[in-house]
Amino acid sequence: MSALPRPLPHPGSIDILYYARDPGAANMIVAARAALEEQAICPLPLQILAYRLGPNPRDIVLGKTFALETFAAAGIRASDWSRTISDTARDLSLRNLLLELGPQLIITGTSDIDDDDDIALWKAAEALEIPACAIVDTAGNMASRFTDRTGALVFPKQILVPSPQARRAVIGLGARSRSVSVVGQLHLDRLRAESFFRDCTAANRLRVLWGAGIGDNVLLFASECGREMTAAGRPAPYDEIQALENLLAAIERGETVAGIDTQTQPVLVVIRPHPRDSIGKYDRYEARPNVRVAVSSGGSPTEAILASDLVVGMNSMLLHEAKVLCRPVHSLTGATI
Repeated sequence: MSALPRPLPHPGSIDILYYARDPGAANMIVAARAALEEQAICPLPLQILAYRLGPNPRDIVLGKTFALETFAAAGIRASDWSRTISDTARDLSLRNLLLELGPQLIITGTSDIDDDDDIALWKAAEALEIPACAIVDTAGNMASRFTDRTGALVFPKQILVPSPQARRAVIGLGARSRSVSVVGQLHLDRLRAESFFRDCTAANRLRVLWGAGIGDNVLLFASECGREMTAAGRPAPYDEIQALENLLAAIERGETVAGIDTQTQPVLVVIRPHPRDSIGKYDRYEARPNVRVAVSSGGSPTEAILASDLVVGMNSMLLHEAKVLCRPVHSLTGATI
């Protein structure tokens, strides 16, 4: 069933196997992979994990659903989990894969309540005595990231987190303190470093695609899949539809939103669905009578940020990315961005 590249014909044929399912997790894998290739900017805990592998470690990237597009946008050839791992015999399939590839290290992102394939990979690695490391992208929903489909909490050998707050949360769940290291926000650090070389041509094309005219203030609404995850069993702290409704109502009343006078300045609200949003979730808003609204997943997240005049939302990674890119940001829930 394997759709991966043929491994080298000797034991330990690759150094690192990477895996991610969600875009946020994939962003962390992209950043970690780049850090290990450019060791001068590699956080010490990541260097320690890979110190025996030497420069330019041989790797294979495995992605599932939402992560595949993120990997492709970063120019990384990723193999599709669904074509590689059997759903009906997942544990056996994972064991056979690891025996075939012989990785010296496994690095994954983390998922959510609706998926535990990364956890299954940690378990398969532990059974074969292969060190596994999980990189956490945000401090939210921590229990869901380490709970398998049976409800058990599972931790890999090493966990890299973005902040002391996230570290406390993981340790509070039961992870060993010495296994959890703070490495900062690898993705945002990489985005910040690359921002000096950004070409805005694609962002300008995106404004045309959205229908933004000269002088329009584009408010990019960053959706979150809170309703979908609530339905799956993980309640969200806020409702993204209500947040959007409040934003649109404020614009209809002509209020000032984060310095933009919506009564006197032309406004276009562009709703960017979350990759895990249900299909058609926001379609009805394009017919809003008193506010111009477009629903678009066009362009990369960075291009969408650069094409907007204000990024609004709750507390998603897109807002933090916008801040790193020096774009105006406004949280509709009062989150600190």
